[in-house]
Amino acid sequence: MVYGLERHSGVIDGIIRDLQLEEAAFAVKLMLTEAVTNAYSHGNGCCDTKPITIRYSLSDGLLSVQVEDEGGGIDPGFLSDTIEEADLLAESGRGLFLIRSFADEVLADGRGITMVKRI
Repeated sequence: MVYGLERHSGVIDGIIRDLQLEEAAFAVKLMLTEAVTNAYSHGNGCCDTKPITIRYSLSDGLLSVQVEDEGGGIDPGFLSDTIEEADLLAESGRGLFLIRSFADEVLADGRGITMVKRI
């Protein structure tokens, strides 16, 4: 569990080390960084006292990571595989697109997001 964004990078690096994901480290770190940043900004309203929960498992070559915040959840309509050309150069708004690009499956569930990646 993390609060705010100060320690999230260390937590993500710890997950990568714990599961020995060196070969997939870039993709996993990008997916998790985007998911935690979205949870902090959108779900928790940038509030450092609200928790962000990260659960993960690796089984039979499938990494499953759930990131949950205190918000109302993600509209599944935001999990599109496409992005508008104008949004490509925008300062924000590409997080879910990047997650979808690196994950094999993305689900909006409850107050969070579950990402599945073949390792």
